[in-house]
Amino acid sequence: MSARFSLTLCATAAACALMAPQPAMAQSDQPAASSGGGIEEVIVTARRREEKAQAVPITLLTFSQEQLQKQDIRDPLKLTDSIPGFNGATGGSLGLTYTFLRGAPGVIFYWNDVPVDPHNQTAGFYFDMENLQVLYGPQGTLFGLSNDAGAILFQPQKPKNDYEGYGQVTFGDYGRQTIEGVVNVPIIDDKLLIRVGGQYQKQDGYQHVLKQNIDLLNQNYWNFRGGMTFRPTDDISNELMVNYFQTQYLPGAYTYAGYNPDAADAFGFPLQTLLNLAQGPAGAVIPALEYAHQQLQGKNVDLAALQRQQEALGKYTLAGLAWVPTAVLRQLNIVNTTTWDVTDNISIKNIAGYQEIYNYTNRSDIGGLEFGLLQGPAPYGLHDQPRGPNVQYNEELQMIGNFFDNRLNLQVGTFNQWGGASSGAGGSVPSNSRAPYGIEYTNDFGGVSVHGATLNQQSRTNAVYAQGTYKLDDYVEGLSFTGGFRYTWDKFYSTGGNYCVVNVPGERPCTTPAHPYGTLTAFSSQSARFRSPSYTLQLNYQWRPSTMFYINNSLGYKTGGFNGQNFLDFPLFKPEHLNNYEAGIKTDFDLAAIGMEGVKNRINASYFYGVYRGIEIQTTGAYRTPAGPALGTPYIDVGDGNIWGWDLQWIIKPFADLTINLNAEYNKGSYKGFMAPNPAHVDNTTPAQILTEGVGFEILPQYKFNGGFSYHFGFIDPAIGDFTLSGDYSWVQTSLNTDRAGAIWADYIPGHHNIDMSLQWDNVLGHDGVMARAWVTNLTNNSVVNGCLCAYHAIGEIGFQPAQPRMGGITLRYSFSGGGEPVTPQAAYVPPPVAAPAPAPKSYLVFFDFNKSDLTPQAVDIVNTAAKNASAGKVTQLTVTGHTDTVGSDAYNMRLSRRRAESVAAQLEKDGIASSEISIVAKGKRDLLVPTADGVREPQNRRVQIVFDGGPTS
Repeated sequence: MSARFSLTLCATAAACALMAPQPAMAQSDQPAASSGGGIEEVIVTARRREEKAQAVPITLLTFSQEQLQKQDIRDPLKLTDSIPGFNGATGGSLGLTYTFLRGAPGVIFYWNDVPVDPHNQTAGFYFDMENLQVLYGPQGTLFGLSNDAGAILFQPQKPKNDYEGYGQVTFGDYGRQTIEGVVNVPIIDDKLLIRVGGQYQKQDGYQHVLKQNIDLLNQNYWNFRGGMTFRPTDDISNELMVNYFQTQYLPGAYTYAGYNPDAADAFGFPLQTLLNLAQGPAGAVIPALEYAHQQLQGKNVDLAALQRQQEALGKYTLAGLAWVPTAVLRQLNIVNTTTWDVTDNISIKNIAGYQEIYNYTNRSDIGGLEFGLLQGPAPYGLHDQPRGPNVQYNEELQMIGNFFDNRLNLQVGTFNQWGGASSGAGGSVPSNSRAPYGIEYTNDFGGVSVHGATLNQQSRTNAVYAQGTYKLDDYVEGLSFTGGFRYTWDKFYSTGGNYCVVNVPGERPCTTPAHPYGTLTAFSSQSARFRSPSYTLQLNYQWRPSTMFYINNSLGYKTGGFNGQNFLDFPLFKPEHLNNYEAGIKTDFDLAAIGMEGVKNRINASYFYGVYRGIEIQTTGAYRTPAGPALGTPYIDVGDGNIWGWDLQWIIKPFADLTINLNAEYNKGSYKGFMAPNPAHVDNTTPAQILTEGVGFEILPQYKFNGGFSYHFGFIDPAIGDFTLSGDYSWVQTSLNTDRAGAIWADYIPGHHNIDMSLQWDNVLGHDGVMARAWVTNLTNNSVVNGCLCAYHAIGEIGFQPAQPRMGGITLRYSFSGGGEPVTPQAAYVPPPVAAPAPAPKSYLVFFDFNKSDLTPQAVDIVNTAAKNASAGKVTQLTVTGHTDTVGSDAYNMRLSRRRAESVAAQLEKDGIASSEISIVAKGKRDLLVPTADGVREPQNRRVQIVFDGGPTS
């Protein structure tokens, strides 16, 4: 049976190729900047502080909101096709139940710096985002939940100090309708900022069921987002973010693709034999199968005939299901972040979070056959009883400081979480559940296995950490060292009861007037505690302003958990550890050496090698229980192994209007002696596990490729608008889906490729803020999705959920900004407007409107002139200094002056000045050009000065 998954999933899917996205600036008010002559730069929070992605010594990716919308990425299943090494398993929906990165399970998702549960649909997190960041490998120190795989960060847009917003509608195939809108209002300038928005989406399903005449895998949800920033003083800021998501849809089923004529691991005989025995003549049916006999009457259980029938119907049509699947989910996320700037060099930040997930109804029939091979209706008209929500509480306290004349950046903190997602068991160890704990029913194999169960789960994680980066420029220019250490404590507790439901002839009845929902047959509780250190070591060498080399070593820890007391041999599973070694280069360069200085390039490449200890996989089979052998899906420790490979990201900009992305990744994993479950283990005289040779790593395609382009039609009259054509291609290789040796055809997930295209029209007919986009996804009409019901050996069936078919549509958007200036007292002295002085050869002045940091057309012209002269004079260093007038507080003006300087720096980078050659200084209302009293609006003081500090022209 395919490892690492429960029987209801049985396997996941290999995901695919990197889409080298067009990154966006994270948590910043300025527009995206460019580096190396036109290639966009991005600010990330990969080390829990803002810094340029090209300066972070790990492999990471970023996606802007625009890039996600161009490819119509609005769920995690679609996301797997755009991230190299990121793989996920779907449980009959567009969400993910299991996640992998570089072959390691348990990727942790974060929304606004707080871990969130990716096992439900996370569609609500793709709305009104700043960006999405993907961090590869063990994030051993700083991030909330320690794990082996990596982290995916959803960064929502925060309230801004500007009046702005947008409205957007999308119409597409399958009745697609998406409506969303956002408004941002500064209630009190720089003191109280509000941002609210909402999204509604409806789309018909694309997997049709003939018998019930329904369409599965539809979308029907709405999402609300609200944010408020409050700054009661100049050194205290509080940000509150609320996200509410609600959906009701029809989950999908795996399209039946074949059966195993040989004995299944779980039964010891073929699945067809089990079905024939249960459906056989009444006199030949043993009493324990009487209920299954009743349910299977009149149903076609000939697996070979059903396979021929499904092949004739195709992948997107099913003959019938045992019942109508339904899912109703409600999710609430609240994050409150308080920051106190104790001094100019020390800040204290507190992050408090709350998550609540209600699964009102979640019934599916993933087997895809009419008799409910996997999950049919509960007997006697019973329905799952109400259950309370799963809840999560977070509390993280950080201290961030710069010491020794900014040579040392230090972060120290504590992390505490009660409930929610965890890093263990592929990311699926218990979350805190709240009463009531109603009975949930399962009905498999047409009624052969029917029972009920209650479950109460609790979890807790506590950790302390410290990480510092020290600049070693005094010894070697451009060299820095980062070291971090973390210690984590995990605790889990679970209680539950099993209920007999089906009345067996000749035995005591299970359902009686006193026990209408079933009779309790067993009650158990279990607890587990784990603890472990983890660490991060990094050496970073900035060889040239645009080239960085790095090596790092991170130890990741993924906690253990428990399988349940009914497993006599595997009641607990232990933690995993992945010790990852990585070396890489990040460089921007042109081709001036061959006379093509206008061709800009960015190459990020890395090689990684991971020593993997205590690997835990989930496998399905018949295992010993107090009542005898029974079908189960425990996690077991199969030994140690290694993971290694390389990543390559290459962005080429041949000229200003064309950007090309080429990306590739190679992953490989191997076991050092795979300890498989022993089929002959029936008592304590035989070992529970045996050494098995020839087992490969699952869900780990070795090669993946992604390419894309973006072309701006610069020759079109701007009065008509700006047109950009984008395309993205991805390919993923076939991957293994079994933990058995001697793989056959049913043990592989097919490879596939995909093409997305979009044509965007900005400033339609000269109307600022008006955008239209036409797009198409899955142009190749690929039908292979990431994942399968890979139960060919375990129970005797294999099935695939079909990929979302080719879809196209149009998006219309109107963005607005502006508003009146805040009312402030006018001082007596009001000098007349003064024109900008003529720039000197090495100094330029750029002026701004009151309380604004965006560049006016005149300011852009001045910056362009400065950039042109700097390039012609071979200037190697520019200092950009921001200033304000005297209206407002010192702290606010300091921030405003920095935003102004950053806007100028961003324009310089777009004009071809490397970011490494630009120094940014903020002076607020100090160093006035025109001396005034406090509170005076003086146009000449609202400025940025550009000074050439190096090169012949200086």
